[in-house]
Amino acid sequence: MWQKYWAKSSVDLGSMNTLLESYYYGSQYLIGSASREGKVAPGLFGPFNTNDATGWNGDYTLNYNFQSQYYGVYTENRPNVALPFFDAINSSITLGKQRAQRRPWDQNAWQAGWPSGDGEPGQAQDNYWSTNMPGGYKGIELPGHVGPFGLAGWTDRAQRSNAAFAATTYIDHVEYTQDLDFLSKRAYPFLLLVVDFYQSYMQKVNSSHHEDGYIWSIPSDCSMELCLPTHQLEQNPIVDVALLRRVLAAALSFSKTLKLDEPRRALWLDILTHLPPPLTTIDPVTNATVFAEANYTVGTFGANAWFPLDYFAPLHPGSGISLSSDAETLQTMRNTVEGINRINGWAPESGMQMAWIGAVRVGYNGTDLLLKAKQILSDPNVFYPNFYPITGGGGLEQAGVTLAINEMLMQSHEGYIHLFPVWPKDQAASFEQLRAKGAFVVSAVHDPRLGLQRINSVHIKYDPVNAEAAVAQEEAQLCRVLNPWSENHAPVNVTVVCGGVKSQWEAPQQQLYMAYAPDIIEFSARIGVDCTLAPAGV
Repeated sequence: MWQKYWAKSSVDLGSMNTLLESYYYGSQYLIGSASREGKVAPGLFGPFNTNDATGWNGDYTLNYNFQSQYYGVYTENRPNVALPFFDAINSSITLGKQRAQRRPWDQNAWQAGWPSGDGEPGQAQDNYWSTNMPGGYKGIELPGHVGPFGLAGWTDRAQRSNAAFAATTYIDHVEYTQDLDFLSKRAYPFLLLVVDFYQSYMQKVNSSHHEDGYIWSIPSDCSMELCLPTHQLEQNPIVDVALLRRVLAAALSFSKTLKLDEPRRALWLDILTHLPPPLTTIDPVTNATVFAEANYTVGTFGANAWFPLDYFAPLHPGSGISLSSDAETLQTMRNTVEGINRINGWAPESGMQMAWIGAVRVGYNGTDLLLKAKQILSDPNVFYPNFYPITGGGGLEQAGVTLAINEMLMQSHEGYIHLFPVWPKDQAASFEQLRAKGAFVVSAVHDPRLGLQRINSVHIKYDPVNAEAAVAQEEAQLCRVLNPWSENHAPVNVTVVCGGVKSQWEAPQQQLYMAYAPDIIEFSARIGVDCTLAPAGV
């Protein structure tokens, strides 16, 4: 079993990063030991509990922890490792529907979705968050904590984003595998439930923040852990808007793929294009413009820095801001990443994956990232010798940091494959069979001794998980790759060879090389056919 597991993919981070590489493989071992197809999904601490009184009951914490442990499995080409996640979430759908439908939503009504006084054993009443909403909503609204087999959780914390957060893992599974059977039977039905809730819960309000004069607003909400100090509820936290933006975009795309729900798309698009803009504030240390996690914290940047998701969600898992975003937005996001990670020391309470994935996606300096990783991993106050974290919360979700390492080597969330986007140009590295969105399996080598040709041995194969269903729709897939050899305003033509058939990609001769106009190589990749890319004439 383990031989097959390790054969799925591999990385070589070079002689200067052996400690990080050990941590990388150790994290893969943790999730591989804990999560198996056909088995019950692991809770916060997986199968590694040493007593009966585990923190947070060892449950499925849905405001980030449960999803986080599966962050890296897709790029590592092990999508089946995540399948127990969907079984667990599906078993909570009935509970989520009951919670959405309750009337009213008020302070004393919440007991993991049941009326107080019902006497449900083992459920703690949640009196912290006075929502003051009428209730009776459609779709699904999940609590922050659940267990397997549909067991209700112990608190709500007024976080309305839990189901939307869970939906991003469904979206990842589809985008990385192109499994149309999973899309039609599991992913799309769940996304519909999430969208149904927001359609009935959100309010269309007048606003000067949009040229059309209105926005769709989330009326009563709470960011991750943010309401803890004051119990003060919020509207449109950045994390919720970022997650909803991704869910709506996926629902529109998936409905077209499945040829379903065409009459509903107009409203979805209207909400998507009229979501509230993210709020900004000033970092008092650098005086730079940064994103604020919610309305009432504007002017108090970093109040929740130990949970960076509240700031970084537009990068991941929202995937709404990236290296190809407009310059102003990207700079604000970079300022935010640097400021929040300055406060939490790049090792926030619930793990490095909270801080590092966002940093990689904004193009943080790779040399500095590797140096920080070495310092943190060597700190006996942060990690035990076996790399298990010494933090105030969480456990198995730490395995999700492998996504950050993989995305230093390859990114694909912008609609194309970007090779070694954050890897230092003067350090060697390589990877084999990392999985990109679009169901492409990619291998490549980075050798700084070769100058312009330092990126070489590029192999790409179209590898949908459910190949029979993919063939039924389309046997070939358009593959888009950012030209890794066009640098310094010097266009480089590329030779693409797929199954022995050679073609030439002609690089644009007057390429502006702006973030919004990259030199993208395009070619048709067929299932199981190996394609190689190299500079023309090499």
